[in-house]
Amino acid sequence: MNIEILEKRKNRLLGREEIRFRVDHDGATPKREEVVKKLVSIMGAEEKLLIMDSLKTGHGKREAMGYAKIYDDEETLKDVERIKEEGKDDVNK
Repeated sequence: MNIEILEKRKNRLLGREEIRFRVDHDGATPKREEVVKKLVSIMGAEEKLLIMDSLKTGHGKREAMGYAKIYDDEETLKDVERIKEEGKDDVNK
């Protein structure tokens, strides 16, 4: 699996960096958790501060397009993002 960062944009108002990326892969689309770990490694971020909003693969293609956000700190993340279930920490699954 190879990840290419297509666009990085700092959103100072929301205290985050917004990233558009492409994942080239062989076989099945990689799991979200695998992509998150690779993005964390590439960006040098903490896993708990990265939220992957989307990962979409076109039919029959060996690439996926994604959008992720890396927050400056945990407090900002909790203020901006909605957690779907009370007590659920991992929004990247």
